[in-house]
Amino acid sequence: MSAPKGFHPVKEFKKGYHPPTEFKKGHHPANEFKLGHPAWNKGKKDPFEVRQKKSQAERRLVFNKPTGLEKKLITLIKENSLPFRYVGNGEIWIGGKCPDFFNTNGSKQLIELFGIYWHPVFDTAKRIEHFRKYGFNTLVIWEDELDNKVKLIRKIRKFAKLEKK
Repeated sequence: MSAPKGFHPVKEFKKGYHPPTEFKKGHHPANEFKLGHPAWNKGKKDPFEVRQKKSQAERRLVFNKPTGLEKKLITLIKENSLPFRYVGNGEIWIGGKCPDFFNTNGSKQLIELFGIYWHPVFDTAKRIEHFRKYGFNTLVIWEDELDNKVKLIRKIRKFAKLEKK
């Protein structure tokens, strides 16, 4: 069925015009998504593989690039040959949470970089405890610690047991 001359689908749809062959009486396409499932999938669950692919795609959308603070820490780690790698892009998930940096020499150690704006102080304990359940030691670095590079390098070296206390 071709559209009449001067027909604009969005404008006409808003006015209430519905081509008779496309919609049944009393049916509106927006109703399919009100409960989160399209009409063709009502009452069914997605297969495991589909759910897995969806969650991976969603993770890629959220965690694709390091933030400015993470870039500074990545540079600091590389310049000082520290055994940590950035994995905050969703590369590694531990119990449903994605750490920022992962120890590359086999130790179960993580580094979390917290921005003051995004993370309240009590997030620290929750995050450390979450990763501890899976056997990981976590070092939390706050964004203002990036200003004093010498002190921060020493802190990371002590945590990674590369330097004596």
